[in-house]
Amino acid sequence: MTSRLCITCCCIVASHFTASALASAQTVDSIPDKIDHKVIERLTISSSRRDVDVHEVSGSVSVLSEKTLSENVIDDFQSALRLIPGVTLSQQRKNRATINIRGINTDIGETQLTQDPVGLYVNSMSITGPYAEILQPDLSLFDVNRVEVLRGPQGTLYGSGNIAGTVRIVTNQPNFDVLESAVRLDVADIAHGGVRHRQDLMINIPLISDELALRLVGSRRQADGWVKNTRLNIENDFTDSNLRAVLAWRPSENLDLSLEGMWVESDPGDANGWDPKQGKFLRSTFVRESRAFDLQIYNLNLAYQFANDLLLTSSTNKRSSTANWFDDLGDFFGFGQLVNQSVLDSDIFSQEFRFVSEHSERISWVAGAFYQEYKQQGPLLFKVLSLQETFADIAPGVVNSDVFNDGVFKTEVEELAVFVDAEVDLSHHWLLGLGARWFEADSILKQLEERVFDFESLALQQIPDFVNTTQNSDLVWRLSLSYQPDEQQHYYVTVSKGARAGKVNPNIGPSFVDPNDVVIEPDYGSDALFNLEVGTKRYWLDDQLQTNIAVYRIDWRDVQVDAIRPSDSANYIANAGDAEVFGIELELRANLEQISGFVNASWQDGKIVDISDQRSFLSGALKNDRLPGAAEFVASAGIDVTWQWQAGAQMIFSLNASYTDNSVNRFSNMSGVSAPNPDFAESEAFSQINSSISYLKGQWNVNLYVENLFDNDAIILNTGATNENPAISLRPRTLGLRVTYTM
Repeated sequence: MTSRLCITCCCIVASHFTASALASAQTVDSIPDKIDHKVIERLTISSSRRDVDVHEVSGSVSVLSEKTLSENVIDDFQSALRLIPGVTLSQQRKNRATINIRGINTDIGETQLTQDPVGLYVNSMSITGPYAEILQPDLSLFDVNRVEVLRGPQGTLYGSGNIAGTVRIVTNQPNFDVLESAVRLDVADIAHGGVRHRQDLMINIPLISDELALRLVGSRRQADGWVKNTRLNIENDFTDSNLRAVLAWRPSENLDLSLEGMWVESDPGDANGWDPKQGKFLRSTFVRESRAFDLQIYNLNLAYQFANDLLLTSSTNKRSSTANWFDDLGDFFGFGQLVNQSVLDSDIFSQEFRFVSEHSERISWVAGAFYQEYKQQGPLLFKVLSLQETFADIAPGVVNSDVFNDGVFKTEVEELAVFVDAEVDLSHHWLLGLGARWFEADSILKQLEERVFDFESLALQQIPDFVNTTQNSDLVWRLSLSYQPDEQQHYYVTVSKGARAGKVNPNIGPSFVDPNDVVIEPDYGSDALFNLEVGTKRYWLDDQLQTNIAVYRIDWRDVQVDAIRPSDSANYIANAGDAEVFGIELELRANLEQISGFVNASWQDGKIVDISDQRSFLSGALKNDRLPGAAEFVASAGIDVTWQWQAGAQMIFSLNASYTDNSVNRFSNMSGVSAPNPDFAESEAFSQINSSISYLKGQWNVNLYVENLFDNDAIILNTGATNENPAISLRPRTLGLRVTYTM
């Protein structure tokens, strides 16, 4: 840990000394007065609900522009996030990733009951739900303007959750004046696997000049698998389809309307985990473990500009999804394999109104109200395979199915919030930022018609229906002070609070298998996170060099933890104790005449610092336990070399590398048992190197690329010893060709 901290500190010190030295050297008389500088593009973001230069934000923000995504041939979310400091991603299977920002997480994607600590959005459309979200789709990044990553609590503007940060995918919007289109074809060979095909199409149609335009974007992904299920003779191949449509209408100079829809379907063949005991990239399960889904999201956005420079915005969102929850849970006390074959439907409706004022000389502000209604329901279906066969000789004809547990559950979460956020110009160089949000969340969980197999009567016993309700409210806030002596320098300090609402547990009461096991409480309390951050953002050498540095300390109280009752594998959430995280982040970007590059690094130390015996028993966490999924050291670097080749043609060579330190997969003890957890394991540190060479001429862009150049097969996620397929690795080396034609 000390060595990694030293490396990070050395990077920071070196970056500032290098920048200072270069800046000083720029004044030497021997350097010509006129140099054709290639400056770093200053990016504008909208995650603060206002369009602002990312350099002016009093907080740690990273942006991947469309140019960066294209030059590095980045198409998937996982590859993009590996280039961001302080961010890691755990993914047990396709379509359910867990984003970890600054070490704030306790679930690597198994039980998935707690609200994700990172909010994921496409434009203003929320992808993550407020409770028990089993789906986080792998989204393609075609026709994307930028990816914004905000580190630290963002609850003031984004509500309950978002305690670790917020990630927004901002897509390109309709152009009222130009008919344009793009076609992108991509084919690649996957080592140890087969072929991957990716096709993309975009068309922008101005229907009425300066008034009405339509933008259509379609994507399709097909890939052969590299992990083979030897029992079922299937692989982790997949087929994804994505369609996005945006209709923009500007009936007057003061009014803008847009209607956006997104439709996504995904059909993975199997999960990615494999069993080292069987051999490399081999696995065995009794059922297909996939997270197949279909998802529809609709957004109606209205923006009206009043004469006094006051902007009213209304955003209405509707999201619906159906997802498979298929898992092989292993041997059930010798009676057979316990499998989950549930299918869940989720619906989210949200409405936000906000007023924005930006044109005052001294103050800009945002104020609004938010409402969200979340519903999830589905038939629970757990089977013990061969249960009927097991009892056929003992009691012929008595057990007539393999069903162990079934029923219907319904969950509803209703949230109401009001918020205000402002920036106040105290003087020519000093800026005060402040914001607050009050929210109230009501949760209802119903379990109906539930039955559990009774081993004494050899029959499914009816469990009484129950309705469980709770209400929780909280106030989150932020306060920042920044000093900007000129356009090249920004120094800031930020203090903020984030919180997740307490909600209902899906299982309550004693275990029907072992009445002496943990008695699950009907609900759990909220957790709160306090973030103190000091940072600096600087441009050097006439905007050819940029450095961003942030140092932070986080106090996380009453941490919400996913837990499993040992006797019947019933899921529940418990509040553990308090955690602390201390960290440092560095971003460096440089643009020279023909060479541009970046270096990112972050170090963090996160652990449980205070916990009672009772909370330790319920959660499995011990004092000084590391936070699951949190890598202490994360770094990435990249370089682009550009040169002219032939008349009007340009070549770009790109190389990027990332390193993620080791992490643990869970807390030390089993929940509900004061004993070491046999599934506690360490995931390996790993690195990945990607490279590409691109040919650009006119409307053509041709990329030859390689992902995972050295075919690193490190186990980047180890789910534990009792999991029959615990090893999850990077996708093997993938060599591909991409051709893009724009019109």
